[in-house]
Amino acid sequence: LTASYAAFCDAAAPYGLSADLEFMPWTAVPNARAALRIVEAAARPNGGVLADSLHAGRSATTLQEIAAFRENLHYAQICDAPVPTPRTNEELIFTARCARLLPGEGGVDLAGIFGALPADLPVSVEVPHDERKSVVGVEAWARDALAAARGVLET
Repeated sequence: LTASYAAFCDAAAPYGLSADLEFMPWTAVPNARAALRIVEAAARPNGGVLADSLHAGRSATTLQEIAAFRENLHYAQICDAPVPTPRTNEELIFTARCARLLPGEGGVDLAGIFGALPADLPVSVEVPHDERKSVVGVEAWARDALAAARGVLET
């Protein structure tokens, strides 16, 4: 896994791209500790860990661990999710791909997660929600997502 990640970093480098490893609880990289071990072992200057609030909130990752890998971050992703956390991988995957909530609508500790991250870290909004997007439309969903993210991050 580390060798594959290092090769990916090497392939991205000539294009000036970072290679940000996203941890997800149902994968071989289930938490921030595992992602950081791989990034550090690969030892590539463009390597980094991606902090996605959904996965940070649902994995065995602490706020202290998030704060500890600050220098290995290029950006973060924000969304929210319902509580309690699903019990099966299938449910976790479904939420991640099809049913994320707008920031502030769920139970993820967004204030804690983003409080542990650098204030100037770029943040992308990742809120795929098939049902709601189809009801309100893509543009309205994007506007709602941006407004919700700003509401959480600017408080």
